Amino acid sequence: MGQNGNQMIEIRYKDNLEASDVAGRTIAEARTLYKTDFNIADKAAAFLNGKKVMPAGEATTILNDKDTLVFKASRGNRAIYMVAALLLAMAITGGIFAYGFNSATATINATIANSDFVIVTANTSSTPSWTSHGLHKSQTGSGTLFDIDTASPGYTGDFSATISLANSGDLSSVYRNLTLSLEVRDSGNNLVDINGDNTADSSDFTLLTLENSTVTVSINQAAPDVYTVILKNGYYICNAGNISWTASSRTPMLYCEVAQK
Repeated sequence: MGQNGNQMIEIRYKDNLEASDVAGRTIAEARTLYKTDFNIADKAAAFLNGKKVMPAGEATTILNDKDTLVFKASRGNRAIYMVAALLLAMAITGGIFAYGFNSATATINATIANSDFVIVTANTSSTPSWTSHGLHKSQTGSGTLFDIDTASPGYTGDFSATISLANSGDLSSVYRNLTLSLEVRDSGNNLVDINGDNTADSSDFTLLTLENSTVTVSINQAAPDVYTVILKNGYYICNAGNISWTASSRTPMLYCEVAQK
């Protein structure tokens, strides 16, 4: 974004704070760059290293390494980014296999199912959201991600759900660390056993991270039900701010793929 390598300028506007590589640019240019993200009003005053800069001087005042630029008397804005839950449901149907010996023959009757064994949809009843600014670190909060419905198709068998970060490459330009803790709940909001120990307890969660961008949970059904994949909690640390960041690069894109066991 900037012209001077790793020379950083601290830009502050009410609750917004970002370390940015805009050294060598003018205050007017910095105002323009962050006007949209920070919602900086035209009448907001600029203070460079604690000293007010008159509007006429913003176009000629150059920012240097380690400067602090603060905009005051303007209403702040939080940029909120929601998790986009994109779905891919895959139905896998089974067949019957038999072997024939020299002394006998066997006929195999295979049928093709015309419908999926589960229905996967995005659950937007409590969509997770958080703020992402340069060098910012915080909790993600919790929320709902996917519903996996085996009740409507009447599927009684076991299954596994693989959840992936589809845009981890874009996310790594924004986040130094992104860790999402996932769990599964049934239609009664009861915790579901996903680690295979036959007990639903506090250990039944899995971590989806930039380094581990795909996780698989296994569910043994007692009866068909509607299961909800939930973001239990999470944590993130942002890289230094860059104007090349976009909503898509800040927003995790999740895929859910379901298969029979």
